[in-house]
Amino acid sequence: MDPNSTATPETIALARQILRSIYLATEGRHLATCRLGSIPGATTAAVIYAIRAHWIELESDSTVCLTPEGRRLAIKQAN
Repeated sequence: MDPNSTATPETIALARQILRSIYLATEGRHLATCRLGSIPGATTAAVIYAIRAHWIELESDSTVCLTPEGRRLAIKQAN
């Protein structure tokens, strides 16, 4: 499924912010998890977009981790 099919620009921007927040919270460590509740402003739509874009993976107990693609994108955005 194309993650862009129904996402608004605001949802995409928030998904990228979530990505950066997870990267900072986990210090970029591979497969380190972060609780969704600790990410300010995270919406269901943005989280679903990030999952469908293969930037993050949903783990148990409302935690997420970056995928390799998500880490690459977060690093790219930081530079």
